[in-house]
Amino acid sequence: MSQESTTSDLIERWRESADALMRGNFDVGMSFYAPGAAWDASDTGIGTFEGAATIRSFLEDWVGAFEEYEHRHEVLEDLGNEVVFAVLCMEGSLAGSSGRMQDRYALTVVWAAELIMRVIVRKEIEEARAAAEQLAEERGLALSANLDLVRSIYADWERGDFSRAEWAHPQIEYVVPDGPEPGTWTGIPEMAKAFRDQLRAWEDFRVEGTGFRELDDEHVLALVRFRASGKTSGVEADQESAELFHVRDGSVTRLVAYWDRERALADLGLKE
Repeated sequence: MSQESTTSDLIERWRESADALMRGNFDVGMSFYAPGAAWDASDTGIGTFEGAATIRSFLEDWVGAFEEYEHRHEVLEDLGNEVVFAVLCMEGSLAGSSGRMQDRYALTVVWAAELIMRVIVRKEIEEARAAAEQLAEERGLALSANLDLVRSIYADWERGDFSRAEWAHPQIEYVVPDGPEPGTWTGIPEMAKAFRDQLRAWEDFRVEGTGFRELDDEHVLALVRFRASGKTSGVEADQESAELFHVRDGSVTRLVAYWDRERALADLGLKE
C-alpha cells in the first residue's frame, strides 16, 4: 500500500516537479529547484550533480534514454523541517532494447523557502529512511538555534545598539554587494569600522527586522526595513533591504548586506 500524506504542500510540490520531469516537461519540473541545488546519487554509483542546469542536463539524459518511462511513489512523507522522504518505483523500456527496466530508489528531498536544495538518492531504503529522519531532526535543532541567534542580533540593532559582536566569527566576511558604498571587509575590526562609516552618513538611523526565513541549516535571510535622514543631503530614506547570515557552529561566518531586497531575492532564487 502506498504511504502518502495529503496535507503537506512540500509533498504536492515534489509530486508536481517529479511528474513534470517524467513527462519531459523540464521547464516546469526544474522550476522547483534552487539555482544552487545539488543532486547526490553517489550512493548508486551515478555521481553528484551541482547546480540546477547540471541537474537538468542529467535528468534530460536519464529520461531521454527511455522510449517509455513512468514512475510511482510507493512512499511519500513529509518528515518535518523541510525534509521529504520518497520511495520511487521506476519502470521503462530503454531505447533500442526490447526489455524493460525496473528499479526502486529512496530519495531524500531537502527544501528551503519552497525550493529544492538537495536530493539524496540511495538504494538501501531502510538505511535511507533512518538517515532522512536523522537529517530532519538535526535540521530542526540547527534551524531553531540559527534563527534565535539572528533575532537576538536584530533585537540589539532595533534598539540602536550595534556594539555587541560576540555573535560574529573572528574572521567574519562582511559583504555589501550593492548600494551607495559596496565593498567587502574581513574580520570583526574591519566590519565594525565599516558599520561606523555607514552609520556616520545618516541621522536618526532606525532598522527593523520585518521577517526571517531559514533557508537551510546554515543560512538565515533577514528581511529588513531601515529609515534615516542623510546628514549631508537631508534626503529621507525608507528602504526595504535584506541581509543573509551564514551561520556555522553558533557564529556568523559571513554577512551579506543587500541595499536592494529584490536583488537579494533574485540572487537566491527566491520570491518574497
